[in-house]
Amino acid sequence: MSYILVVDDEPDICTLLKGIFEDDGSTVRIAVNSNQALKFISDEEPDLIILDIWLRNSDLDGIEILKLITKESNNIPVIIISGHGNIEVAVEAVKLGAYDFIEKPFNTEQILLVKNKAIELKKLKSTILDLKNEKKKEYAMVGSSQQIKSLKKELKNLSDRNSRILITGDLGVGKETAAGYTHSVSNVHKGEFIVLLCSSVSDADFDKIFCGREESGKKYPGVFDKAKNGIVYLKEITELPKVSQSKLLNILVMNSYKRCGGDVEIPLQSRIISGSSFSANIILQRAMIRADLFHRLNVIELEIPALTERKEDIAELASHFLDYFHKFDKLPNRTISDSAIIELRHINWIGNVRQLRNLIERILILGCKNGEITREEIIKNDRDLSTKENNVHIDLENLLSMNLKAARGVFERYYLAKQVQSFDGNISKTAKFIGMERSALHRKLKDLKI
Repeated sequence: MSYILVVDDEPDICTLLKGIFEDDGSTVRIAVNSNQALKFISDEEPDLIILDIWLRNSDLDGIEILKLITKESNNIPVIIISGHGNIEVAVEAVKLGAYDFIEKPFNTEQILLVKNKAIELKKLKSTILDLKNEKKKEYAMVGSSQQIKSLKKELKNLSDRNSRILITGDLGVGKETAAGYTHSVSNVHKGEFIVLLCSSVSDADFDKIFCGREESGKKYPGVFDKAKNGIVYLKEITELPKVSQSKLLNILVMNSYKRCGGDVEIPLQSRIISGSSFSANIILQRAMIRADLFHRLNVIELEIPALTERKEDIAELASHFLDYFHKFDKLPNRTISDSAIIELRHINWIGNVRQLRNLIERILILGCKNGEITREEIIKNDRDLSTKENNVHIDLENLLSMNLKAARGVFERYYLAKQVQSFDGNISKTAKFIGMERSALHRKLKDLKI
C-alpha cells in the first residue's frame, strides 16, 4: 500500500484526489499549506507527493516547497498540479526535480497512470540504493587493530581528494577492499566504483576497454565513462601490457581521452587507484612498469598489513564474514566458538584475509546448518595444513639473555598457549585450571595475540 501526500488549498481538489487514490488502494494525507506539508514529510516519507503550485495562506509556494524536498531527498517523486499552469512553470518544476506536471482539470485515468509510474520509479531508486549499500558492506574495513585503525583514518583523509594512490600488500590482504572503502566514504566521488583486472587487458583492446567506442552514431562507454566522477581501481597494475602502459600514461598526461571512432577529447573525470602485490621499491627495481607511469600513479603509497601481523582482527573478521554470507548469500546463520577463534589464531595466513573468508564460506556450505563453529570444524576445513604454525616452544638459552620483564612475557605466552592447547581450546576449563577469571584470560590471550 502506497502513501500519498496531497498538498493543495482547494477542498474540492483534495476531496477528489483523496477519493481517487483511496479507491486505488493508497493511503492519503492532506496538507493545505507549506508548514503542514513539511511536517507530514518529516513525520513519514511519502511514496508520492501531489503538489499545487499556488497555495493561499502559505509561507511557501509549490516551487519553494519542491526546492526543499529535492534538497533533502531525491527519492520522493513529486507531481506538480496547477490550474494556472503554463509551459514555463512546467519546465522550471521539472528542472528542479519534479517527476511530472499536470494541469487542472485532470481526469482519473491520467492522474492514476502518472501516479503508478512515479511510485514504480521510487521503488526502482530504492532498489538501486539498497544494492549500493550492499556494495559498501562488501568493502567494509573490518578490524580494531592499530594498523587497521590508522589505515582507515588515512583512507578517510584521502577519500575526497583526487590524488592517485598505489595500494600495496601481499595477495589477499584486502587491497581492493581498501580502494572500495575509499570510494564508499567519499563525499566527492559519487560516481561508480569500477574494478579492472589489468591482466585481462590486451594492447589491442585497451582503447575500447578504457575509452569506449562510437559506432553508427551510438556510444559504447568504456571504463572512464562508467566511472565518471567515481573511481577506477586498477588491480595488479604491473600486469598491464607495455603498449597499454604507454597509452594510459598519455591519457594521464593529457588528462583526457577519445573514444574509438570518436574525435572529441573527453576530460578525464575519474580518480585512479592502483593496486599491486609488489612493493613500490620492487616495482621500480625490477622495472615492472614504466617509471614515468609509476610516478604518475604512485602519488601516495599505502601498504596493507598481512593478516599474520594483526591477528587480533581475526575474530572480528570471522564474525563479519559469517554475517555477510548469511545476509547476502543466504548461508546458515552461525556463530563461532572461542576455541575455534584460538585455532584460527594459530594458522599462518599465507592467503591472508581472502584465505580466512574462503575458510568461513567453505564451513558454512559444507558444515552444520546451525550452532557454533567448532575448533574441530576449523581443523577439518583448513585445506592447507602446511600453513599451521609450529607448536609454541620456549628457548631457555634465549630466555636467559633477556631481562626479567621480557622473560616473564615470553614465558607467560608459552605457558598460556600450552594450557589452552591442552584443554583443546576450551577457555572456561583453562581459566579454572590456572586460577583466572574467564574474562581476564580472554583479555590476556587477546593482548598476547594467542
